[in-house]
Amino acid sequence: MKKIYIYIILLVSSFSVCAKSEFKLMDVDIDYTDTLSIQRGLGTYINYCVACHSMKEVTLGSLQKVGLTESQIKDFVVFNKDAKMTEYLKSSLDPQSAKAGFGIVPPDLSLSVRSRGEDWLYTYFLSFYEDSQSSHGWNNPLIPGLAMPHVLANIENELKKVSVGNNNIEYNTYIKDLVTFLAFASEPNRVDRKIIGLYVVLFLIFLLIPFTLLKNEFWKDIKK
Repeated sequence: MKKIYIYIILLVSSFSVCAKSEFKLMDVDIDYTDTLSIQRGLGTYINYCVACHSMKEVTLGSLQKVGLTESQIKDFVVFNKDAKMTEYLKSSLDPQSAKAGFGIVPPDLSLSVRSRGEDWLYTYFLSFYEDSQSSHGWNNPLIPGLAMPHVLANIENELKKVSVGNNNIEYNTYIKDLVTFLAFASEPNRVDRKIIGLYVVLFLIFLLIPFTLLKNEFWKDIKK
């Protein structure tokens, strides 16, 4: 039985090594407190992604955490003055139509960062290349033969024109903003959770003082 466990561990490890060696991911440093970056990424999502991809785990009200007012969310995010803050970011694309047109229903992006990781998504968005064999003219090494075209191709070309040299830093920053928003969407309460956690730790440290004094008071007679 022990040998079987060893074989399984070695097999899983070999798969992991192969998966990592197939394509090196780019590093991206996400600042979860950068509300302006999150807002810019939200704008990209609304303009280029929400037509196909919903976010059923992200309520409109959660967008207030990044500095947007309720009226701004209604006017510039969902374009519906009657929208409720308990509603989620919903695509207008019918799943059946998507299945017929793309051969697959576009995935919900709510937990994309949790399932794939920030570096993976950043690399994915920056790795589209033209492929004449593809039905839509594009491909991606991270998902070969993917059904999704390069919807940001025009933006990439425009930003390349203003880039200095070949670093294309403007487009990279544009994609970083999008990934920052997706990271926020995966856990809108991340910053609040860390702040609350800090207060809890400080409270427990403070509570340690009276408990230590109380313990010493109880035990002083016993030690005698």
